[in-house]
Amino acid sequence: MNEPLTFRGFLKGLGIFILLTPVAIGLALGIGYIVDVIRGTNISKAEILSFKPMAAKYAELCAVSNQATNFRKDFPQSLDEYKIVIVNWQTGKLDNEFFRLNKQYRAANPEEVTTLVCVDRQTKYRFSYVSGGSAYRHEWHFVAIDYANKWSKTAKILYGGEPPKIKSLAGDAYGSEPKGKIAEWCKTYALGKGDTEIKYLP
Repeated sequence: MNEPLTFRGFLKGLGIFILLTPVAIGLALGIGYIVDVIRGTNISKAEILSFKPMAAKYAELCAVSNQATNFRKDFPQSLDEYKIVIVNWQTGKLDNEFFRLNKQYRAANPEEVTTLVCVDRQTKYRFSYVSGGSAYRHEWHFVAIDYANKWSKTAKILYGGEPPKIKSLAGDAYGSEPKGKIAEWCKTYALGKGDTEIKYLP
């Protein structure tokens, strides 16, 4: 027959839980790190900091990409020729999608960059809820730029998931973000299979 739970027993169990929680978190983080290493997506702090001084220049290139005119068509030849950096369109700072790139075609520092990808994260209104609040869908506009020749390679919009039709909480609601889709496009592009309409930057 099970004995009733005493206050002392409760405290003992709580203490064990508190002791084991950091261990569980540590294991989870360790496994995540190992997975990142295996996938080639782990990035050092030094790598991240090396791009910081380039933010203003990246933002300037992103801005003028809107003024690009039709030039010609071209296609990448080899994965080894492409080292990509993904940045926020407005600030030129590293975008979260950069950290999803495989190390094989991710630039480790500004000197390696051959392709600059600018991302403009937007949300578009879809409808209003009867209970109040609006529904939005994520739309990420991005352009890839040949960094050495200052050519705009392509421009696309990636759509996230639709927002829920019904919600129970107050406020606005959003659909899922198109996470990983830009990194996946970059992989296809670097392998020479992506569409790459070239436009000349002013």
